Amino acid sequence: MGGWVSVVAPYLKYANWIYIIYMSIVFLRMKKITVLFITSIILGQYDYSLEDINPTSEYYGNNVGTSFFEGNITLHYFGHFT
Repeated sequence: MGGWVSVVAPYLKYANWIYIIYMSIVFLRMKKITVLFITSIILGQYDYSLEDINPTSEYYGNNVGTSFFEGNITLHYFGHFT
């Protein structure tokens, strides 16, 4: 044997372990992504109602939430600034 085969051949015995470790890392990442996805679906259906304190909003002073805009697509942003 010669060339690159003689260089790579001694390390081929570790190829299975490297592959197993790599797949374990991929599996753990997918597991985390799956848990986050399922959690967001479960918690994303939470019905809440908060007072609209934006003075320029047409719903100012009303309690609004997910059920207030039923049948519409909404984007919810909770922020704070000073």
